Amino acid sequence: MTKRLLTSLLAIVAAIVVAPVFVTQSSAATTDEVYNVNNAIAYAEDNWDNGRGLCAQFVSECLNAGGVDAYGTRVVDLYNELINNNYGKVYKLTLTNGKNGSLRMADNNGKIKKGDPIFYFCNVCKTYEHVVLCNGVNSKGYIQDYAHNKAHNGKKQTYTFDHCGTDNWTFYSVSIDDENSLITPEITGITAKADGVEIKWNPVRRAEKYTVYKKVPGGKWVALKNVKTTEFIDKTAENGATYNYTVKAVNGKIKSAYKTSDEFKYIAPVDFKSASVTDKGIKITWEKNDSASGYHIYRLSEGGKWTKTATLKGGNKTSYTDTNVESGKNYRYRVRAYSGSVTGAYHSKGISTYFVDTPVLKSCTNSAKGVTIKWNAIPGAGSYRVYRRGAGESWQLIKTVKNTVFEDTTAENSTVYRYTVRAVCKGVYSTYESGIALKHIKTPGLISTVSTDEGIILEWEKVEDVNGYYVYRKAAGDKGWTRVATVKDGEIYTDTNVVEGVEYTYTVRAYFGSQKSSYDAKGIVCKYIRRNENEIEAPDTDTESDDID
Repeated sequence: MTKRLLTSLLAIVAAIVVAPVFVTQSSAATTDEVYNVNNAIAYAEDNWDNGRGLCAQFVSECLNAGGVDAYGTRVVDLYNELINNNYGKVYKLTLTNGKNGSLRMADNNGKIKKGDPIFYFCNVCKTYEHVVLCNGVNSKGYIQDYAHNKAHNGKKQTYTFDHCGTDNWTFYSVSIDDENSLITPEITGITAKADGVEIKWNPVRRAEKYTVYKKVPGGKWVALKNVKTTEFIDKTAENGATYNYTVKAVNGKIKSAYKTSDEFKYIAPVDFKSASVTDKGIKITWEKNDSASGYHIYRLSEGGKWTKTATLKGGNKTSYTDTNVESGKNYRYRVRAYSGSVTGAYHSKGISTYFVDTPVLKSCTNSAKGVTIKWNAIPGAGSYRVYRRGAGESWQLIKTVKNTVFEDTTAENSTVYRYTVRAVCKGVYSTYESGIALKHIKTPGLISTVSTDEGIILEWEKVEDVNGYYVYRKAAGDKGWTRVATVKDGEIYTDTNVVEGVEYTYTVRAYFGSQKSSYDAKGIVCKYIRRNENEIEAPDTDTESDDID
């Protein structure tokens, strides 16, 4: 069995399954070792056929001789060591004449150089099967390598195995920086932020600092800043402007090459104006973004996650009403302007408010001491604000209460008032209805009752500016009041429809149109005692059932 076949079989046993990596670099801390390519190549020349260990061990020892502190007895272990310690950048290499061919420098310019390891990935086995060390190119431009225990002494072209078929291989290089060069920083992300454009890149081994550049497409590069981190925010970016960015690694006088980013259009975050409660939901408003062709709306509800709730087409739209809300809950919003396929930055906190339903007034009636209003309870409301206005007046806050009923004892007789209520949740006010109007009618004060031969005479105080009075009566055992008379003139009434020895209780309500005053719930009592022996025929009275309660 030849050395080549034996090496291949042993490599299959040693390799493990792993997916290939293309151009990523580890974010691990960088190291300071300098790779001396000449030392690595010299070791390869002296030891390529020493028969000690397998291919991974051989290439590891070559790299160690050059100053790279990475080692692996298996191919995948060496590969991971180089990546995790940030020694180089991974490139997928191109085979001349398709997959069944050799490597040419012209087809892989900038991806590989002398002293770089080349990893063989078998697409059938899904493993790294082999690794060799690049020895530059020959006179025809083909890449040569040192391959341990094979007939590759640095002067042979790099080609595929026949194991698993010669057209089932993918080649990767790990381009290692040496004493005269630094790896080109790879930009990993360009993002629109509230305060500018954020650029991030992979760390470069031995880099002391990084210089960040930008330009407008077709323009000249402008250096923005030297930084020691691997990220930077360009706070000079203008809304709607398009830029290219790049980064160079720097160590003393040594500067890396650079790679120009794709064009990036910066769209600044929208500035909020308000978030308010309406009768339909929560309305948010913002300043127009001149570079926007529309806006994406995002919402965060209590205990939930950020979700996109709407997309508004048209850059002139500057408001949105969220109708899918519940009373007593807090909602936070973000708005991101977009232009075509480019989405802009956003303010991370956004804008928030609680939603509070509008109270519905259930009743507004005259009471013994003034005007009583009632309304429905609102989920999440901690209090309610009661408002009142007279004819031609603006709304005035008259009381803040905790429950859902309020009696306005300051209402003046014969004055028309309109009432409404707003619920309050965590300092946020609901909207309010147009309200209910009511003319306050003072409750008539009962003066006296007298039993006479004609019947029982009832007298009460006069109430100004009313149409008249309703007189009510109940006898012992009655379940409720019965209206027995309507008095349109005066403040006295004689009840002739009474029975000897029966005790009656009376009360009176003033009325104006369809509106009524309250009444004295206790009433005034009188027992009828006939003094004249001649029977008195009682005249007809205004008896009408009235559920006064």
